[in-house]
Formats: sequence, structure tokens, C-alpha cells
Amino acid sequence: MLLDTETLFSNAYKTDHEFKEALLAVSKFQVNRGEVTTWASRLRFLTPAIGADSTGSRAADTMADAKGGHESDLAESEPSSSTSEEGSSKEYCICSERSYKSFDETSRQLQLTKSSELPDCVHYVAVSYCWSSTPFSRPKDVGREIQEYSINTEHGARSNKASSSILDHAILFASRRGSEFIWIDQECIEQDNPIDQRDGIQAMDLVYQHAEESVGLLNIYVEKQEHLDALNLMFEGEGIEPHELESLAEVLEFICSDAWFTRAWILQESTSAGSEMTLLIRCAPQLYRTTYFSNGSDHYFEVSLFQLHVVLSSWLPTTIESMAEDVGEELYNRISRVMDRWFSMVPPESFSEYDPDKRLACNAAEALCFLGKRQNSIVADRLAILANLCNYEVRLDSNELDRLGYNFSICAFVLSILNGDMSLLNGHVEMMQGQRGKVGFLESDNVCTLTRRPGYTWCPPASANLDGMVYLDRDKDHLRTSVISLTETGLLVQGWLWVVDHKIGVSVVIEQLCVQRGQSIVEQSMAGHIDRTLAVEVFVSLLCYLHRRAYHGLVNLIWTYLRRRMLPEDIERDPQVALYSKASLKDVYDVNTEALIWPNPMPKRPGFTKHTDPFQSLDFSFPGNYFALWLIQTVLSKRTISVGHLAHSNASLGDYVAFFEDQSLGLFFSPCTNHGNELVHTQYRWFPMSWKVDKTNVSMSDEEPVLQCHGLQCGAWIAEESWSERVIIS
Repeated sequence: MLLDTETLFSNAYKTDHEFKEALLAVSKFQVNRGEVTTWASRLRFLTPAIGADSTGSRAADTMADAKGGHESDLAESEPSSSTSEEGSSKEYCICSERSYKSFDETSRQLQLTKSSELPDCVHYVAVSYCWSSTPFSRPKDVGREIQEYSINTEHGARSNKASSSILDHAILFASRRGSEFIWIDQECIEQDNPIDQRDGIQAMDLVYQHAEESVGLLNIYVEKQEHLDALNLMFEGEGIEPHELESLAEVLEFICSDAWFTRAWILQESTSAGSEMTLLIRCAPQLYRTTYFSNGSDHYFEVSLFQLHVVLSSWLPTTIESMAEDVGEELYNRISRVMDRWFSMVPPESFSEYDPDKRLACNAAEALCFLGKRQNSIVADRLAILANLCNYEVRLDSNELDRLGYNFSICAFVLSILNGDMSLLNGHVEMMQGQRGKVGFLESDNVCTLTRRPGYTWCPPASANLDGMVYLDRDKDHLRTSVISLTETGLLVQGWLWVVDHKIGVSVVIEQLCVQRGQSIVEQSMAGHIDRTLAVEVFVSLLCYLHRRAYHGLVNLIWTYLRRRMLPEDIERDPQVALYSKASLKDVYDVNTEALIWPNPMPKRPGFTKHTDPFQSLDFSFPGNYFALWLIQTVLSKRTISVGHLAHSNASLGDYVAFFEDQSLGLFFSPCTNHGNELVHTQYRWFPMSWKVDKTNVSMSDEEPVLQCHGLQCGAWIAEESWSERVIIS
């Protein structure tokens, strides 16, 4: 399989028909996720061998030698029994019913459990490391033989497949955690069993997701005290001097250069493990360790990948900005390059919040963006890595597709579409970049309508390729379209068909503002200089005007979308806030005089200005308020808004419940979306997930309308499940 992400879709196949046929052919090689989840619940583990002799002088000398000849580590970490207080307090698991030894760092004998021995056990350490890197050892260990392990399996004893130094450090980490089980792919997947390998590849994310702890073994070796001291200052959030900042830049460059951050498999391992991933970094034994690094040993220290991401996202940029005049341009730029490199390696969504119970996942555009910076030896495996990163239910038989000669781009695109992931069509950017809407090859609606699209009308433009994709910003929470099937006719989806056939004139709102605020202020706002006070006045006047005109559906949509959401803890604590959270426009404003009659009772929070209006979170400097910004600019500049109703509903004023970015009249289709395994029916959205469509003359036997697509649209609407219908996007 070729990694053809630089190839334009128009160059991959000679004709549009061939491209369409390839999409259909690839879609037939589906593998359901359920077929491999059983594999992930029946893992094999490395555990200490029963009856292993852990007192042999050669074994003890070898382990001490592998750790630099110091025996302090062995004295520090007493073997933890499975009947210890910590072990007895863990949730019920079948492993608690059986007797297993704790790891003895001096023993070279291990046991490999059977796949049926510990079903659903999660009390293990999953090990993440770079297969193709140099052995996990210090420079002075190179060329010196390290004793192998003897591993007892159901088929007899064998030597270890993962390097002994990798196992040494994994065992040391597990023993200090009181863990009795280690999962490591080279040892726990039968490397000569194609079926075990296939299932393991498709379920690798579940291994790291379910693990009680995960450890990433980096290859770098920290030798300087100033490097460790600088890291400590960063993690403790302390002040730092310019010379210390230079040491921090050096050690962060060192960390970012590690091969661990270059591998595709490790990307999905770290993403799936989320906040449970710990990095193990080797260091010189004589270095002084502060309390923050006390969990390590004489020969390594530990860093939470989540915490590392947090300090690089918050403390470091704030610090260098405050010290910009003191550190000089060269060091300032050096630190900036470190941060840029870090965020080019680690998906921001992976660490957007600390929630150990949340399964982290990317969308296809984000995953491919970061996979483009990673390598793996077998291109076909990238399909499984992509599916694992995105937590897809539908998988593709990558081995068979590889055998038939299909390349990566077409397979990756089909894989995303079958899972309802439309991010490869959106062309969105990450929200912190301060950009919005459709970018790249989807620059405007006019371009969408004129661009040739191979295969189907909803496909990417012929001039696009996977390397040109940009990823969907993180505030979407990975909502996915509910795709039913891909057929010869098109994509069968469920959703809502809208008729935009009405324009509402709002000149009276603008004229009123001109009288109250002055013509010049309104004109400045039309040019893009929108202040919060004016925005609130526009929204209140617009809402009251629409209410007086009986556009109650639109009022409900705007009011629900723009007003501040109340936090659950505030609702539970304050009865007034609880009532206010359910208040309608009429409860808060006099719709005739537009006067505020119920001030916002929300308590003032640190960092927020207390406002009496209900739009407390409205801030146009924050790029998430796309709908609010679009609405106010449309009202101010065009003085009309085009609105829609469901295709089969009456065109009464109250039935208009939808806006779309394209203000022309016509048909629009908004698909239902999946959030996890739940179908999301009520929508308040403003990003490209709707299609502008035309009805075709094609008739299907099951009477599903066939629609031709003219590009993706931003939109906001309210719809319920009972109103949805099935259509085919041709």
C-alpha cells in the first residue's frame, strides 16, 4: 500500500467514475469493531514466574549492572504483595481471586498468562516504546551484554522478544506501582499468529485506554543537574531566571527530539492512554531529585504527559511573554520553537481536560494532520492507527485492501465516511489559531459550487489531497454524522431537509440603534469593530422584534444559543440561578419596551466581569462565538436574514427554526449526528455540517429523495428526532 497523501484525488484515478467505483469497492471490506473488542478483554500479561529463583547472584548482579551498578533501587522498592492494603482496596477483578507474585527486580524469570486467564482485567501497566530505536540503555551500556529473560508460556519457555533493557525498566516501574502485570506488544501478542496480530492492531487503543497505568519509555539520558532543576521550576510553576530558562530550552529540545515522538503507533497509544500516560526519562544517578521527581529511582525520573502538556500550554508561554525583554530575541525564539514543535507532535484535543474516565479521540482530519509527522513501517497499518485514534466502530480489512492494490488516501477517506466523520470535508482549523469557517480548498460557498468533485457531489474537490487537509477545531466534541450506508446512488444518511424561502427585514432594528447609539458607531460596527455593549443591544432588539412578529421558533433558537449556560453546581446551590436557567426571553426582558426586568443572578467568577444581562459569556475576542458574530454582522450589514423551516412543515412564522451561512434561498440538508453511541437529535450548531442541495429527478424504490450537493454550510437550527428523514446525497 502506497502512502499517497500528497497525490491529488484527480490524479489517483483516470475518471470520476473510476474514483466512485473505488470508493464503493473499498467500502465493501468492512470489519466491525465488535469483532476485536473481545480480544482486548482477553489480554495476555507478563507476570513474575511462580517459584522463580530471585536470589541468584548472577541475576542480581546483572540487574544492578543494567541500572548502573547501584543497588539502592533494589533496597528502595520492596516487592508489593497482592494482598497488601493497596491491592485489597482496588475494585473487584478476577486477578484478586488468584495468587500472583509481585515483580522482583532481580529475577530474570517471567510468566506469560494465557489469553483466557484474566478476562476483563485492567490492573496492568501498558508499556509504550519505540521498536526501531536504539536499545533502551545509557551510552556506556552500548556493546555490553545484558542477560536475557526466560519467559514461561503455555508452549514452553522462551527468551524475551522485547529488549532486556526495555523489560528492566518496565518491571522497575511496575514494581514501584505494586502492579503484578505488564502488557507489552512484542511479548503479549503472538508475533507469528496473523489473526492475533490483526486483532491486536485493531484493538491496540483499547489496551491503553483500559490500562490502570501506561508508561512511555523515552531513550534520552539527562546528565546535567541544571536540566533537571529547570524542569522542576517549570512543573512547580516557580519563577525562573534567564540562564535557567536557557537550560529549560535545552532539556525541552532534548525531550522533543526523542524517537518516541516520531512513531505513529505511539501517537495512538499516548492518545488512548490520555491522562494515565507517564513518561520515564533516564538520568544520571548522582543528580539531586526534588519532591516533584521523587517517584522515580536513582536512574530515571517520571513526568506525566498530561502535566507536561499543561505547563507547555500555560506556564511556559506566560513566562516567556513576561520575560521577553530580559531573555533576548534569540532565547525567546528558541523557546517559541520548542512550543511550536511540541504542539505539532501532540494533538491538543488529547489533553484538553483532565478526565481519567473520558475516552479521548481525534477526528480524521486532526488524526491525519499529526500522523503526517509520524512514521511506521507498514503503510496499511496506518488505517488501523487512524481508526484507533478516532475510536471508530467501523473498520477496514487493511491487509486485503493492501493485497488488492488500493492506496492509503482512498482507504482513509472511505474509512472516515463510513464512520460518519465529515472532518475531511470541512476544512476547519484549530480554534486557538483565531480563524473560522472553511479554509484551504473550501474557501467559499461559490468555490464549492463550481469545484469539480470526483465520485459524488459531496466528495472532496478533485484538486484536494490528504496532506492539504486541516483539522477540525476542538469545540466540536467529535460529533459525527449518522451514516447508514454508501451505495451506488450515493450516501444514505438521516437528518432534516430545510426550505429556506423567507427573508426577514430587520432595518427597523438598525434604525433604532442609530438613534440610540449614533450613526457613526453603527457604521464602525458594520466594518468589524464590534463591542460587547452594542452586540447585546443588537441581540436584545432583534429578539424582542422577532418575538413581537411571532417568530417564536427563531427566538428560541437565538436565545438558547447565545445566553450563558448555567453551571450545574450553581444551579444546585442557588434556587434563583436554577429558575433563571429555565427563564424565557419574556421572563428576562419586557419584549415591548426591551427593558431588562430580571438581572442575571449568576455569581461573579474570577477573571470574568459581572454583567446584569444574560449574555455573560459573550466575547468576540474569543473565536468560539461564530454564530453570534455572523448574526450581528448579517443584521448590521445586510439588514435581512434568510430563515428556513422543515420541508414538510407549514411555512407559518413559528415554524421557521433555522439559519444558514449562505443567505440565498433554496434547500439545505442537516444530518443527524452521533455522539458516542447516542444519536443527537436537537441541534444548536454553527460549523460546516449541512449541505446546500438540489432535488434530482432520480427516484428510488424506497422513495428516499436523492439530493445533489453544492458544498458544506454552517448553520444553526432546532430539530427533533420525529422530524428527521432518510435521504441519499448523490
